[in-house]
Amino acid sequence: MLPERFFHPLALDEFLDEDHGLDEDDDLDEGYGYDLDPEDVRQVIMEALLDPRAQGDKRVLHYARENLQFYDDHEHPAAAEMLTKVIEAHPGERFALGALRASLREDAVRTLEELAELHRELTLLPPERRDLRFYYFAPSVLAEAAQDDERAGDLADEGIELARSLDRAQAADMIISRSPAQRHKGRAAEIFKKHLEGLREYLETTRTGHAEGAPERPSGSTPGA
Repeated sequence: MLPERFFHPLALDEFLDEDHGLDEDDDLDEGYGYDLDPEDVRQVIMEALLDPRAQGDKRVLHYARENLQFYDDHEHPAAAEMLTKVIEAHPGERFALGALRASLREDAVRTLEELAELHRELTLLPPERRDLRFYYFAPSVLAEAAQDDERAGDLADEGIELARSLDRAQAADMIISRSPAQRHKGRAAEIFKKHLEGLREYLETTRTGHAEGAPERPSGSTPGA
């Protein structure tokens, strides 16, 4: 069983760092040793994602995506199966993770069918209950499967309009930034530039503040937000 320190909130970053969060003073009964191979890392992340203590945690999508990094290209079927298990354990993540899973299908027709089914289910929900994160991934998956960036841009436009109608400007910007459509490229560049400027201002303020003894950034705040 994974140690309690991995949960509330789900926190695997320490485990995933270069030495997997362990040093000579760590209790190896609560860790997983040094120089783990990808399969070992995958198993630990999956154990955390499927643990009942992870229910409702906002970082499920983040760590499921992290886990994908430990699968090679020839392991797409296994990666898709991993995402299926996570979706079964966390149904509320099915739209975002389902779009990612569709990207792993070796058959473009099946990819498009999965996206279409997810899209139908999503649009049956009231707007305020639709998962905008579907539109973070689905347009690029659609573009690759259909070889049609502009059709993918139409899907992105749908997500952008929904995000704006819900006053979710940051989500709208995320969809624009990830859209493969040429018509979104200019705005995506502006968003990226704005993010870099915000990050630079934050780093300069933090560096100056620390030099003058100012308090650190409050926990939970985001650079450039």
